Amino acid sequence: MRILPRIPLYSAAVAMAAAGSILLTTAPAQAQPPVVSDDDRSPCTTGEGNSDDLTARDWAGDFIGLGEAHRFNQGANDDGVPVTIAVIDSGVSAERTDLFGSRVKAGWDAWDAEGDGTCDAFYHGTAVAGIAAGAAQGEQFVGVAPEADILPLRAFKGDEGADANSANMVAGLIEYAVDQGADVINVSIALPDTTALKAAVDYAIASNVVVVAATGNENLYMDDPSVKADPEKAKFYPANYPEVIAVGAHNRDGNFYLKTNYGENIDLIAPGDQVIVPLAGGGWMEDNGTSFATPYVAGAAALLKAEFGDEASPAWIEHRLRTTALHPPNDFNIYQGYGVLNVGKAVSTPVSPGEDITATSFDDEVTDGESPSVDVPEGSRRRSRRSTSTTTRWRSRRRSPGRASAGRWCSSRWCWCCGRSFRRAASGAGGRVRGGRRRRRLRRRSRGRLSGRRVNTRRTGRRSDRRPVLLGSACRSRIWGGDGGRPRRSGDRLGLR
Repeated sequence: MRILPRIPLYSAAVAMAAAGSILLTTAPAQAQPPVVSDDDRSPCTTGEGNSDDLTARDWAGDFIGLGEAHRFNQGANDDGVPVTIAVIDSGVSAERTDLFGSRVKAGWDAWDAEGDGTCDAFYHGTAVAGIAAGAAQGEQFVGVAPEADILPLRAFKGDEGADANSANMVAGLIEYAVDQGADVINVSIALPDTTALKAAVDYAIASNVVVVAATGNENLYMDDPSVKADPEKAKFYPANYPEVIAVGAHNRDGNFYLKTNYGENIDLIAPGDQVIVPLAGGGWMEDNGTSFATPYVAGAAALLKAEFGDEASPAWIEHRLRTTALHPPNDFNIYQGYGVLNVGKAVSTPVSPGEDITATSFDDEVTDGESPSVDVPEGSRRRSRRSTSTTTRWRSRRRSPGRASAGRWCSSRWCWCCGRSFRRAASGAGGRVRGGRRRRRLRRRSRGRLSGRRVNTRRTGRRSDRRPVLLGSACRSRIWGGDGGRPRRSGDRLGLR
């Protein structure tokens, strides 16, 4: 693939100004969008669909509290002006009027200069856009921001691999999206690091545009020096840039999706396993991956822009999504970031007195110690022997089964709602233990487990780098509701923050 010569004008102007060649007195000229050469030109024809109808309610919207969020905002400001979400992907099928109506704007097709991105020869871009901003389909499905506009930017023909040329093409499309007035940019693509890609992200952030990206699906530790040094593996950008909201995935039980790339820069996890997605040619199917977790967060960012105003900075939106998430132990770990996306709480929580939504930086410190560093082998579960603070001990009491699951033991071996793990075989009754005395005996007999009254740090401590199960079935039933409904607004009383 050969991309026609192109210079990102913003990046070039900044470089020339630094060299003393010019003086920037006005805003930089708009960058020309990238396009492949005539030899590589690939006009788009709409991809295939199927005749499958939705037969069940999508679990993901309920899991992230979408019903609560939609009582406050659905993607348009108080004047009815919709937020614009740019989708850099395989295009978005404007033929899916049942999903998008007339909200798919004319964008850009890097593979066909005569196209405008409103055609999807694959399905990926339409699926992403449907999650981010699809209209309600009865009670079965609704996008996160169903009143938002979509700006489609076609960067890929199908599932071809990503290389430096692809990264530079995406960089040009990010700059183009900013110039076209996008408020949020969704990049469900994992790319190698290039100078042009980093400059494009910096341009977007400087222009007050939120960039949300997928970490990728290779189960790689993104901060491992050996991984970063391998050009075939180090394809987890722009998600691994600190300024970008990096998204991993979880399944319908809230458990970490095992293919997710992880590391210090991951911010959140969102539904990404067995999620319902629309096809470009019509119909629906289930799919997996961080690509489909990312638009849930991009849609949440769009709701925040619509609810709190265009002046809300990317840093504040990232901070808001982090602080309102359902946190894992220690508030952060390299697998789940700051926890599970909770868009209902993010949108419904009022701005605190003195909170500046235009701030360009926030100090989101980990409550109970720093996140782990160094050499975590792929798939490993290193044991942390860090001392445990008084705050952690108090939380372990607050998240006891008696409070979170009404006296029922959680069926999971590691549940952060309960704040402990246990051996089901020790109970002699399938893991369900009744009676305070017997329960205390089992706690003492369960070697290396967390106690409801204190934390035995010599044996386990709080492990911020192990992969915990977020919610066991009993606690999940209690917190989310046995009927699979939205999370309760009184979740704070159950030990959720």
